[in-house]
Amino acid sequence: MNMNILNELLDNKYHIMEKATENELDGNMTLNAIKQLIDNKGNTYELDEKYHVHLEKVINVLYLNERDTKIKWRNRMLNLAKHVSTWSRDKSQVGAVLVSKKGGDITLGYNGFPFGVKDDDERYNEKDIKLNIIVHAEVNAIIAAGLRAVDGHLYVVGKPICARCAGPIIQSGIKKVFAEKPLDEENSPKITDQNATDWHKMGRLAVIMLQEAGIEFIFYEQLDHGYTYSDLENNNFH
Repeated sequence: MNMNILNELLDNKYHIMEKATENELDGNMTLNAIKQLIDNKGNTYELDEKYHVHLEKVINVLYLNERDTKIKWRNRMLNLAKHVSTWSRDKSQVGAVLVSKKGGDITLGYNGFPFGVKDDDERYNEKDIKLNIIVHAEVNAIIAAGLRAVDGHLYVVGKPICARCAGPIIQSGIKKVFAEKPLDEENSPKITDQNATDWHKMGRLAVIMLQEAGIEFIFYEQLDHGYTYSDLENNNFH
C-alpha cells in the first residue's frame, strides 16, 4: 500500500470511524491497524490477524476510494498540461501545470520565448538560437506562480524534466513533481546533430538533482485509458 495514502487516511479519522461503525467494528482498532500498516511500510502480509477484518471491510474500501480520487486528479492535471503544451510555437511542445498548496490555485506554463522577444519561425528553426532564447514550460509556470510555488505540485507533459529546470524547481520550493521518466543511457537514441540536446541525459541528471534535494519525483506513463504512476504501482493489498 502507498504510504502517502495511508497517512492521508489516518489524518481523516472521522471517515474511518464512520466506516468502522457502519460495519459494526471498533474504529480505534481500525486506526491501530492503519498505524501498523504504516509501521510495516504498507505491507499487508505483516498485519496482525485480528486486524484482517478491518483491512477487508474498512481500510481497503477507503484506500481504493482515496487512490481513485488521487488518480483522477492527477489525470486531469496531466491532460491540462498536455492541452497547454499545444499553445507553444516550438516543434517540441511542452506544457506544465503548477498546483499551489497555498490557496489551491493553478498556474500554467509552456515553452516559448520571453514576452516581447521576436518569436518568428526563423528563430525557432535555428536550434542554437532557439535553445539560448526559449524559456521552458516548467520555468514559465514557476515564474508565474512566484511564492505560491512553495510546497506545490508540478505536472509536466512533452519531455522529461531537464537539468536546466531542476534548479529552479528546487529553488522555488516545489514539493512533488510528476513527469516522464528519461530513458537510460543504453536505450537513449544517439545524438548526431551537434546542435541538438540529449534531453534524456539531461533528464537523468535532473532526476538525481531533484532526489538529492528531497523532492518527491513521480514518473508517469500514458496508456490508452489514462496514466500509470510509479508510486502507485504494485500495491500490495487484498
